[in-house]
Amino acid sequence: MHELPATYRCGPAPVEAVRRGQVGLSYDVTFVFAEVNADLFVYVPDPKSVVGQLIITKSLGYLSETNDDDYDTRTEAYKYREGSMSERLSVMGAVRSVGGNALHHRYPGPAHQDVFLQMIDLDQGVYGEPYKASLFLHNQSSKERTIRVVMSTSSVFYTGRKAHLVKKGVGEFALKAFERETLSMEVLPEDYMPKTVEYCMFSNRFLVTVAETEQTWTGEDDFLLAKPSLKVSARPELPRAHRSCHILVRLTNPLSDSALTECEFSIEAPGMVESLKKRFKDISPGETAEVSLTVTPWRSGSTTIVAAFNSLELFNLTGSKKVTVV
Repeated sequence: MHELPATYRCGPAPVEAVRRGQVGLSYDVTFVFAEVNADLFVYVPDPKSVVGQLIITKSLGYLSETNDDDYDTRTEAYKYREGSMSERLSVMGAVRSVGGNALHHRYPGPAHQDVFLQMIDLDQGVYGEPYKASLFLHNQSSKERTIRVVMSTSSVFYTGRKAHLVKKGVGEFALKAFERETLSMEVLPEDYMPKTVEYCMFSNRFLVTVAETEQTWTGEDDFLLAKPSLKVSARPELPRAHRSCHILVRLTNPLSDSALTECEFSIEAPGMVESLKKRFKDISPGETAEVSLTVTPWRSGSTTIVAAFNSLELFNLTGSKKVTVV
Protein backbone atom coordinates (compact mmCIF):
# COMPACT_ATOMS: atom_id res chain seq x y z
CA MET A 1 0.00 0.00 0.00
CA HIS A 2 1.26 3.48 -0.92
CA GLU A 3 0.18 6.29 1.42
CA LEU A 4 -0.14 9.98 0.52
CA PRO A 5 -1.72 12.77 2.61
CA ALA A 6 -5.43 11.81 2.95
CA THR A 7 -5.02 9.24 0.12
CA TYR A 8 -4.43 5.46 0.20
CA ARG A 9 -3.56 3.31 -2.82
CA CYS A 10 -3.47 -0.49 -2.98
CA GLY A 11 -4.49 -3.50 -5.01
CA PRO A 12 -5.40 -5.82 -6.59
CA ALA A 13 -8.76 -6.77 -5.04
CA PRO A 14 -12.05 -7.84 -6.73
CA VAL A 15 -14.35 -4.84 -6.41
CA GLU A 16 -17.60 -6.82 -6.10
CA ALA A 17 -16.04 -9.01 -3.40
CA VAL A 18 -15.16 -5.88 -1.44
CA ARG A 19 -18.70 -4.58 -1.83
CA ARG A 20 -20.27 -7.86 -0.65
CA GLY A 21 -17.89 -8.33 2.27
CA GLN A 22 -16.35 -11.56 0.89
CA VAL A 23 -13.13 -10.99 2.80
CA GLY A 24 -11.76 -14.49 2.26
CA LEU A 25 -10.76 -13.80 -1.34
CA SER A 26 -7.27 -12.81 -2.47
CA TYR A 27 -5.42 -10.54 -2.46
CA ASP A 28 -6.29 -7.39 -0.54
CA VAL A 29 -10.06 -7.81 -0.05
CA THR A 30 -9.77 -8.03 3.74
CA PHE A 31 -7.73 -4.84 3.95
CA VAL A 32 -9.78 -2.88 1.41
CA PHE A 33 -13.09 -3.89 3.00
CA ALA A 34 -11.85 -2.84 6.43
CA GLU A 35 -10.56 0.42 4.99
CA VAL A 36 -13.66 1.54 3.10
CA ASN A 37 -16.00 0.56 5.96
CA ALA A 38 -13.88 1.92 8.80
CA ASP A 39 -15.48 4.12 11.46
CA LEU A 40 -14.02 6.95 13.49
CA PHE A 41 -13.63 6.20 17.21
CA VAL A 42 -13.59 9.01 19.76
CA TYR A 43 -13.63 7.14 23.08
CA VAL A 44 -16.87 5.49 21.96
CA PRO A 45 -18.02 4.41 18.48
CA ASP A 46 -19.13 7.36 16.36
CA PRO A 47 -21.69 6.46 13.66
CA LYS A 48 -20.22 8.96 11.19
CA SER A 49 -17.47 7.64 8.97
CA VAL A 50 -14.50 9.71 7.85
CA VAL A 51 -12.79 6.89 5.91
CA GLY A 52 -14.11 5.50 2.64
CA GLN A 53 -16.19 8.57 1.79
CA LEU A 54 -14.67 8.91 -1.68
CA ILE A 55 -13.01 6.11 -3.64
CA ILE A 56 -11.49 7.09 -6.98
CA THR A 57 -9.51 5.54 -9.83
CA LYS A 58 -7.58 6.95 -12.78
CA SER A 59 -9.77 8.02 -15.72
CA LEU A 60 -9.23 6.20 -18.99
CA GLY A 61 -7.73 8.28 -21.80
CA TYR A 62 -7.42 11.51 -19.85
CA LEU A 63 -4.41 12.94 -18.05
CA SER A 64 -4.45 16.36 -16.43
CA GLU A 65 -1.11 18.05 -15.88
CA THR A 66 -2.49 21.00 -13.92
CA ASN A 67 -5.55 19.77 -11.98
CA ASP A 68 -6.47 16.67 -9.99
CA ASP A 69 -9.67 16.03 -11.94
CA ASP A 70 -8.50 13.08 -14.06
CA TYR A 71 -10.29 10.43 -12.00
CA ASP A 72 -13.58 8.52 -11.86
CA THR A 73 -15.57 8.08 -8.64
CA ARG A 74 -16.01 4.41 -7.70
CA THR A 75 -17.33 4.65 -4.13
CA GLU A 76 -20.64 2.87 -4.75
CA ALA A 77 -18.89 0.07 -6.62
CA TYR A 78 -16.87 -0.78 -3.52
CA LYS A 79 -19.50 -0.31 -0.82
CA TYR A 80 -23.24 0.06 -0.47
CA ARG A 81 -24.67 3.37 0.67
CA GLU A 82 -23.62 4.16 4.26
CA GLY A 83 -26.34 3.13 6.73
CA SER A 84 -28.37 1.09 4.22
CA MET A 85 -29.54 -2.44 5.02
CA SER A 86 -27.27 -3.84 2.29
CA GLU A 87 -24.28 -2.10 3.85
CA ARG A 88 -25.11 -3.45 7.31
CA LEU A 89 -25.57 -6.99 6.00
CA SER A 90 -22.28 -6.75 4.12
CA VAL A 91 -20.42 -5.72 7.27
CA MET A 92 -22.07 -8.37 9.45
CA GLY A 93 -21.32 -11.04 6.86
CA ALA A 94 -17.67 -10.04 6.88
CA VAL A 95 -17.59 -10.10 10.70
CA ARG A 96 -19.11 -13.57 10.85
CA SER A 97 -16.61 -14.93 8.34
CA VAL A 98 -13.57 -13.95 10.41
CA GLY A 99 -15.06 -15.13 13.73
CA GLY A 100 -14.45 -14.07 17.29
CA ASN A 101 -15.70 -10.51 16.82
CA ALA A 102 -19.46 -10.84 17.04
CA LEU A 103 -19.66 -9.28 20.50
CA HIS A 104 -17.95 -6.14 19.23
CA HIS A 105 -20.51 -5.43 16.51
CA ARG A 106 -24.00 -4.46 17.61
CA TYR A 107 -25.99 -2.17 15.36
CA PRO A 108 -28.75 -0.32 17.23
CA GLY A 109 -31.76 0.33 15.08
CA PRO A 110 -33.89 3.49 14.94
CA ALA A 111 -35.69 2.52 18.16
CA HIS A 112 -32.45 3.04 20.07
CA GLN A 113 -31.93 6.53 18.66
CA ASP A 114 -34.89 8.34 20.20
CA VAL A 115 -33.03 11.37 21.58
CA PHE A 116 -32.15 13.98 18.97
CA LEU A 117 -28.92 15.87 19.66
CA GLN A 118 -27.39 18.83 17.88
CA MET A 119 -24.53 21.05 18.93
CA ILE A 120 -24.92 24.78 18.37
CA ASP A 121 -22.02 25.82 16.16
CA LEU A 122 -19.89 28.79 17.12
CA ASP A 123 -18.10 29.70 13.90
CA GLN A 124 -16.34 32.74 15.32
CA GLY A 125 -16.33 34.64 18.58
CA VAL A 126 -14.46 37.69 19.81
CA TYR A 127 -11.28 37.32 21.82
CA GLY A 128 -11.72 38.96 25.22
CA GLU A 129 -15.43 38.12 25.45
CA PRO A 130 -17.13 35.02 26.94
CA TYR A 131 -18.29 32.19 24.69
CA LYS A 132 -20.51 29.16 25.24
CA ALA A 133 -20.40 25.47 24.44
CA SER A 134 -24.07 24.68 23.75
CA LEU A 135 -26.01 21.50 22.98
CA PHE A 136 -29.67 21.06 21.98
CA LEU A 137 -31.52 17.88 23.04
CA HIS A 138 -35.00 16.63 22.14
CA ASN A 139 -36.48 13.49 23.68
CA GLN A 140 -38.59 12.04 20.87
CA SER A 141 -39.71 9.11 23.01
CA SER A 142 -42.88 8.81 25.07
CA LYS A 143 -40.72 7.76 28.03
CA GLU A 144 -38.34 9.66 30.27
CA ARG A 145 -34.65 9.34 29.39
CA THR A 146 -31.61 9.63 31.66
CA ILE A 147 -28.96 11.74 29.94
CA ARG A 148 -25.28 11.76 30.83
CA VAL A 149 -23.30 14.63 29.31
CA VAL A 150 -19.62 15.50 29.16
CA MET A 151 -18.80 18.92 27.67
CA SER A 152 -15.29 20.28 27.28
CA THR A 153 -13.55 23.14 25.52
CA SER A 154 -9.87 23.19 24.60
CA SER A 155 -7.41 25.39 22.77
CA VAL A 156 -6.03 23.72 19.64
CA PHE A 157 -3.13 24.25 17.28
CA TYR A 158 -3.79 25.03 13.61
CA THR A 159 -3.10 21.36 12.83
CA GLY A 160 -6.11 20.38 14.96
CA ARG A 161 -4.00 18.88 17.75
CA LYS A 162 -5.26 19.67 21.24
CA ALA A 163 -3.14 22.20 23.14
CA HIS A 164 -4.73 22.78 26.58
CA LEU A 165 -7.97 21.81 28.30
CA VAL A 166 -9.73 25.08 29.16
CA LYS A 167 -12.89 23.89 30.91
CA LYS A 168 -14.87 20.70 31.40
CA GLY A 169 -18.37 19.97 32.67
CA VAL A 170 -19.97 16.62 33.56
CA GLY A 171 -23.60 16.07 34.50
CA GLU A 172 -26.59 13.73 34.52
CA PHE A 173 -30.25 14.66 34.35
CA ALA A 174 -33.67 13.33 33.37
CA LEU A 175 -35.23 14.44 30.10
CA LYS A 176 -38.99 14.00 30.22
CA ALA A 177 -41.04 12.55 27.38
CA PHE A 178 -40.95 14.81 24.31
CA GLU A 179 -39.08 17.47 26.28
CA ARG A 180 -36.61 19.85 24.64
CA GLU A 181 -33.58 21.24 26.45
CA THR A 182 -30.54 23.39 25.63
CA LEU A 183 -27.42 22.91 27.74
CA SER A 184 -24.73 25.59 27.84
CA MET A 185 -21.35 25.91 29.51
CA GLU A 186 -20.04 29.47 29.66
CA VAL A 187 -16.31 30.03 29.21
CA LEU A 188 -14.94 33.34 30.53
CA PRO A 189 -11.89 35.21 29.21
CA GLU A 190 -9.96 34.43 32.39
CA ASP A 191 -10.59 30.72 31.68
CA TYR A 192 -9.19 30.63 28.14
CA MET A 193 -6.73 33.52 27.88
CA PRO A 194 -3.87 31.82 29.80
CA LYS A 195 -4.26 28.73 27.59
CA THR A 196 -4.61 30.40 24.20
CA VAL A 197 -2.16 29.33 21.49
CA GLU A 198 -1.37 30.91 18.12
CA TYR A 199 -4.29 31.74 15.82
CA CYS A 200 -6.79 31.66 18.74
CA MET A 201 -8.37 28.36 17.68
CA PHE A 202 -10.58 26.39 20.08
CA SER A 203 -12.69 23.25 20.03
CA ASN A 204 -15.88 22.34 21.90
CA ARG A 205 -16.36 18.59 22.37
CA PHE A 206 -19.48 16.74 23.51
CA LEU A 207 -20.09 13.17 24.67
CA VAL A 208 -23.68 12.13 25.43
CA THR A 209 -25.07 8.74 26.49
CA VAL A 210 -28.67 7.70 27.12
CA ALA A 211 -28.82 5.22 30.00
CA GLU A 212 -32.01 3.40 28.98
CA THR A 213 -31.11 2.74 25.33
CA GLU A 214 -27.29 2.91 25.37
CA GLN A 215 -27.52 5.53 22.62
CA THR A 216 -24.18 7.31 22.37
CA TRP A 217 -23.43 10.54 20.55
CA THR A 218 -20.30 12.62 20.08
CA GLY A 219 -19.77 16.01 18.50
CA GLU A 220 -16.95 18.46 17.93
CA ASP A 221 -17.11 22.13 16.96
CA ASP A 222 -13.93 23.96 15.95
CA PHE A 223 -14.04 27.75 15.95
CA LEU A 224 -11.92 30.87 16.03
CA LEU A 225 -11.87 33.77 18.46
CA ALA A 226 -11.15 36.84 16.37
CA LYS A 227 -8.56 39.24 17.72
CA PRO A 228 -8.76 42.98 16.99
CA SER A 229 -6.62 44.26 14.14
CA LEU A 230 -4.32 47.25 14.21
CA LYS A 231 -5.38 50.34 12.26
CA VAL A 232 -2.44 51.59 10.19
CA SER A 233 -2.32 54.86 8.25
CA ALA A 234 0.18 57.27 6.68
CA ARG A 235 0.16 61.08 6.77
CA PRO A 236 0.09 62.36 4.13
CA GLU A 237 -1.70 59.53 2.32
CA LEU A 238 0.72 59.93 -0.62
CA PRO A 239 4.16 60.29 0.97
CA ARG A 240 6.95 61.82 -1.11
CA ALA A 241 10.37 60.26 -1.46
CA HIS A 242 13.12 61.93 0.58
CA ARG A 243 10.57 63.95 2.56
CA SER A 244 9.41 63.20 6.09
CA CYS A 245 6.00 61.65 6.73
CA HIS A 246 4.18 60.04 9.65
CA ILE A 247 3.12 56.44 10.21
CA LEU A 248 0.26 56.02 12.71
CA VAL A 249 -0.72 52.74 14.39
CA ARG A 250 -3.84 52.54 16.59
CA LEU A 251 -5.15 49.80 18.87
CA THR A 252 -8.18 49.75 21.17
CA ASN A 253 -7.95 47.36 24.13
CA PRO A 254 -10.96 45.02 23.67
CA LEU A 255 -10.73 43.52 27.16
CA SER A 256 -13.40 44.90 29.46
CA ASP A 257 -11.71 44.17 32.78
CA SER A 258 -8.00 43.81 32.06
CA ALA A 259 -5.24 46.21 31.07
CA LEU A 260 -2.65 45.25 28.47
CA THR A 261 0.80 45.09 30.04
CA GLU A 262 4.36 44.84 28.72
CA CYS A 263 3.20 46.24 25.39
CA GLU A 264 5.38 46.36 22.29
CA PHE A 265 4.69 47.56 18.74
CA SER A 266 6.70 46.41 15.71
CA ILE A 267 6.64 48.41 12.47
CA GLU A 268 8.31 47.94 9.11
CA ALA A 269 7.82 49.16 5.54
CA PRO A 270 10.27 48.42 2.70
CA GLY A 271 11.62 51.66 1.29
CA MET A 272 10.23 53.69 4.19
CA VAL A 273 11.46 52.27 7.47
CA GLU A 274 13.48 49.23 8.48
CA SER A 275 12.07 46.90 11.11
CA LEU A 276 11.88 48.53 14.51
CA LYS A 277 10.26 47.81 17.86
CA LYS A 278 8.77 50.34 20.25
CA ARG A 279 7.81 49.73 23.86
CA PHE A 280 4.54 51.21 25.09
CA LYS A 281 2.85 51.91 28.42
CA ASP A 282 0.06 49.76 29.85
CA ILE A 283 -3.22 50.15 27.95
CA SER A 284 -6.34 50.35 30.15
CA PRO A 285 -9.60 48.52 29.29
CA GLY A 286 -11.31 50.27 26.38
CA GLU A 287 -8.42 52.69 25.91
CA THR A 288 -7.16 53.49 22.42
CA ALA A 289 -3.38 53.57 22.09
CA GLU A 290 -1.63 55.37 19.24
CA VAL A 291 1.96 55.11 18.10
CA SER A 292 3.30 57.81 15.77
CA LEU A 293 6.53 57.39 13.86
CA THR A 294 8.25 59.99 11.67
CA VAL A 295 10.12 58.47 8.73
CA THR A 296 11.73 59.58 5.46
CA PRO A 297 11.10 57.27 2.47
CA TRP A 298 14.26 56.73 0.43
CA ARG A 299 12.61 55.46 -2.73
CA SER A 300 9.36 55.88 -4.64
CA GLY A 301 6.87 53.18 -5.60
CA SER A 302 4.33 50.94 -3.87
CA THR A 303 5.06 49.49 -0.44
CA THR A 304 3.17 48.02 2.51
CA ILE A 305 3.37 49.22 6.09
CA VAL A 306 3.15 46.19 8.38
CA ALA A 307 2.57 46.56 12.12
CA ALA A 308 2.37 44.01 14.92
CA PHE A 309 1.52 44.20 18.62
CA ASN A 310 2.33 41.93 21.54
CA SER A 311 1.55 42.02 25.25
CA LEU A 312 1.13 39.51 28.05
CA GLU A 313 -2.66 39.48 27.59
CA LEU A 314 -2.90 39.82 23.79
CA PHE A 315 -0.28 38.77 21.30
CA ASN A 316 0.30 38.55 17.57
CA LEU A 317 -2.12 41.34 16.63
CA THR A 318 -1.38 42.63 13.15
CA GLY A 319 -2.41 45.31 10.69
CA SER A 320 -1.18 46.63 7.35
CA LYS A 321 -1.64 49.48 4.90
CA LYS A 322 -0.58 49.72 1.26
CA VAL A 323 0.82 53.13 0.32
CA THR A 324 2.38 54.66 -2.78
CA VAL A 325 5.44 56.84 -2.36
CA VAL A 326 5.59 59.48 -5.11
